[in-house]
Amino acid sequence: MLQLYPSISVDNKATCDICHFAKPRKLPYNSSHSIANSKFELSHFDIWGPLDQTSVHGHKYFLTIVEDFSRFLWVILLKIKAKISLQVKNFIQLIDNHHHITP
Repeated sequence: MLQLYPSISVDNKATCDICHFAKPRKLPYNSSHSIANSKFELSHFDIWGPLDQTSVHGHKYFLTIVEDFSRFLWVILLKIKAKISLQVKNFIQLIDNHHHITP
């Protein structure tokens, strides 16, 4: 990473926010009876951010999309939260164009 981005400095004492957010703090969700029987029948969207530290390119938010049937995961990095609705629309258009499925 340092070879690609020599301006990055490494702080070995720093703690990543994601590590704290990823640790379960709540009881598990109840079992869901909604299970997809085909591709793109059911998708799960989650928005994270703002993060205390921005990415190298200035991203503070990210959108995760999980397709329920295949469990395929997309991660979309965002600089501002206002772009989320546009990214969801773009994702739906991508699914429609590439898989000929309208979610």
